[in-house]
Amino acid sequence: MVHSMAFYVQSNCFRKVCYKISSAVQCKAGHAKGYWVRQAAVFAISLGLLTGGCSQQDQGNKAQESQASKNSVQYSAVELQMDVLEIGKDEKVYNIKQDGNTVDSFSVSVKNIEDKQGLRVECILKHRDKSIHKEEECFGLSIKKAFKVGENLLLLLTFATGGNTCIVEYAFLTLKPNKEVGLSQRFDNCFPATEVRTEDGSILVKIPSYDEPKLFVYKDGLLEEKPDPEFAEPDAKTIKPKDNEKLTLELLKAACLNKVGRSKDGRLECKPCPSFTSFGKDSMIEDSLVVEEIYGGDFYPGKKYYIVRYSGCEPNSKGGGGYYMVEETKRGLRFVSVYNESAGKCRVRTKQGRDYLYCTLGECYVKSAGRLGCRFINLDF
Repeated sequence: MVHSMAFYVQSNCFRKVCYKISSAVQCKAGHAKGYWVRQAAVFAISLGLLTGGCSQQDQGNKAQESQASKNSVQYSAVELQMDVLEIGKDEKVYNIKQDGNTVDSFSVSVKNIEDKQGLRVECILKHRDKSIHKEEECFGLSIKKAFKVGENLLLLLTFATGGNTCIVEYAFLTLKPNKEVGLSQRFDNCFPATEVRTEDGSILVKIPSYDEPKLFVYKDGLLEEKPDPEFAEPDAKTIKPKDNEKLTLELLKAACLNKVGRSKDGRLECKPCPSFTSFGKDSMIEDSLVVEEIYGGDFYPGKKYYIVRYSGCEPNSKGGGGYYMVEETKRGLRFVSVYNESAGKCRVRTKQGRDYLYCTLGECYVKSAGRLGCRFINLDF
């Protein structure tokens, strides 16, 4: 019976019980004389030690688990309100509020510095009256958002770059109760962020682009870059050129007067630029048009259109690409019109029975037969 119990109860607690039994009543099976007496004693002691000793150990384990759960506190990120006051041309004051009450104050001041290198602009971030960060060659510094994470105050800082293409960068500044300051690495996707939100203990920053929008997740001092899940996968009405090369070729032929070849990386392209593009009107600029995505859907009643998002043959000021429309007729595909500015990577969505393009930088609709119009989001920078 003892052996069957030992086989059934495989635990550290039972092994300790067996040790106590062997020292007390000699767990080895004896000779015939007194065998059953000793076995009965073994069973009784085993049962008592198991129910008593194990219950004490269980209580100890539960106490340790309870203490561990207390130590592993999961903080949530809470967005705070912020009032911005301009003090002249060179200083802004940011009053941080929670539930309508001011809990802290920061300021950003601009100072012109002239030295051997020439004239430069210096930006200083202050917590109350103490400088906590300085930009020695500054094109612009501001506080975009403020958060409370546990006992720490967290600021999302915006840095202007002074560039024409990538115009803004971001970083998180942490201010601890002991006044210790930490600054994260800078991150960007060239455009201003369109959304900043909290998710449990994380701060999520959504930044668009013409092609690959990004989601930056900041938690516990670590920054993680992810593709924007909203545009990571194409919808059912979006076709990648590599998935239907035959259709891509036909759409290029309809728009490029059969001047279609392959680029060095094997992609189908129009070269030189077709006449409907910005560079097609200027033979001094050599470029080629490449299909990035093809959108099919019910964009206009009684008509079958393909909308093609292309790159190349347009200046950076227009996003380096645009869209052209091709109509499907009984005689084949027919080029209809062009929109020479990119609203970014798109998905096909439906509203009131009509399909439209929901894009990283705006929305595009076919409001009249053969004509595409785009409405861009306000980047607020």
